Amino acid sequence: MFANKTAVERAFDLARSGECRCISDLTQRLDREGYYSNQIYGPLLKKQLTSLIDEAKNAHAEDAADVSLDCGGGDLRRHRRFALGKCERLFPQTKEPGPSLKK
Repeated sequence: MFANKTAVERAFDLARSGECRCISDLTQRLDREGYYSNQIYGPLLKKQLTSLIDEAKNAHAEDAADVSLDCGGGDLRRHRRFALGKCERLFPQTKEPGPSLKK
């Protein structure tokens, strides 16, 4: 149990964290942490928690979509939006020609 947090406060923390996929996951997590999940009831509270869970899911999905691997340097770079067929912008070609495969 986290010091000085009620079950409702911890439920809001878990909902914002993105660690729970739905209300039932959240209540199971509360039970495992030693809170009384039966305090999470009522349509308004569940609607608020569900909304926070959905926002956290969307935020994690956007973060995953924003990161792509740059094959040239091997480092991760963030790209918001790009048009298909514009790989040059994402993975610019170097000015120097690479080693030729033909011998």
